[in-house]
Amino acid sequence: MLWTHPRWSLQVKLSLTALIAVALVQYRQRSAQLAPPAPAKKTVAATPGKQTPEPSKVIASPSMATKKHVIRVELVSVGDYQSALGKATKIVTVDWKNIGSAPVHTVRADIKPMDRYGNPAGEEAKNYTIFAYEDFGRKPIPPGKSYMEKEEDGFVLMPGSRATNATVTIISVE
Repeated sequence: MLWTHPRWSLQVKLSLTALIAVALVQYRQRSAQLAPPAPAKKTVAATPGKQTPEPSKVIASPSMATKKHVIRVELVSVGDYQSALGKATKIVTVDWKNIGSAPVHTVRADIKPMDRYGNPAGEEAKNYTIFAYEDFGRKPIPPGKSYMEKEEDGFVLMPGSRATNATVTIISVE
């Protein structure tokens, strides 16, 4: 039965996250009309099995001004995966390091799968939660420590995806 599937609570959480994300986008759109333009997001492109091009590049977070919550993406991997229905597909995992001064509780990002030529290859994940300490009994990541995502916890692409790498844009760090 679907409601007894071990991923059910994660699916519910992702659905709630999506609803909150829509409300947040609407709020930000209304707020953007009143506020000056924000600086551009920083993007890190990575190839499977290799370190990101600029490992010292700091990925901005909303609290960047206080340098309280800051992370550095260290590795973005695209690997083979078998879905719950037994179909062969790909999965994107993101490893990062907390280089801020406070524990990191949640990290959200846009994930854009790419083929070997740099063209989009599959569905893009907007405001995807790549880490949340509430999931699966995890603890917040303290300053100076790294988070290495387990393969089964990554972003699963639709079956048939041609992705060989991915671009990850950090949206928020809390």
